[in-house]
Amino acid sequence: MAICFLLMFCFIWMPFFASAALLTPPQNITILSTNMKHFLIWSPVAEIAPGEVVKYSVEFQGEYERDYANDSWIPIAECTDVSVTQCDITEDISATVPYNLRVRASTGTQASLWATLSGFFNRVTNAKVILLTFAPLFLVIFCVAVLVLPFLAWKTCRICQYSFCPDEVLPDTLKLTASPAKILKEKGEEMEKYDESVQVLPSEDILLHFWIHETL
Repeated sequence: MAICFLLMFCFIWMPFFASAALLTPPQNITILSTNMKHFLIWSPVAEIAPGEVVKYSVEFQGEYERDYANDSWIPIAECTDVSVTQCDITEDISATVPYNLRVRASTGTQASLWATLSGFFNRVTNAKVILLTFAPLFLVIFCVAVLVLPFLAWKTCRICQYSFCPDEVLPDTLKLTASPAKILKEKGEEMEKYDESVQVLPSEDILLHFWIHETL
């Protein structure tokens, strides 16, 4: 009787176990930290049948759960049976202790094995690593800003000066009292008068004037 019951039990539940094994667990689990926000991300699981939607559930385990709660796991309500491949875990890992996280895929009555994050995650340690990684980039940006910003400020002031400030008043000596054409005409007439006042003397007269000047 017991053997028959065992065979019946295996016959009923074997399809579920077999189908569950077909659904592979999520891969490439990692944590992305940016702007003080932490996201657990993973690669999508391929559908085992057309039209079936694969959903994911995420759980976390802190220091208290490992040491005092029989190694239990806590589900993240916002990341239970979701179709996206990421989970915002910022609020759930707020303490400065090492956390472990895991995710599994499910579709209908099938569920994959849990895929656990490789190593523990500490939000303080992770923030320091990101800061050290991007420190050279911040240094380059700072140096460029120090060198470029003063020049841009000076250039902007010059543009504003020419664009918004009124024109400076020229002194009277630099102002034109007549049009350029009239000034050129008057200068030409003065040059003609100078040419008329100049007398060209013959060479004998020049020698005579020179001798008289030397004698006197």
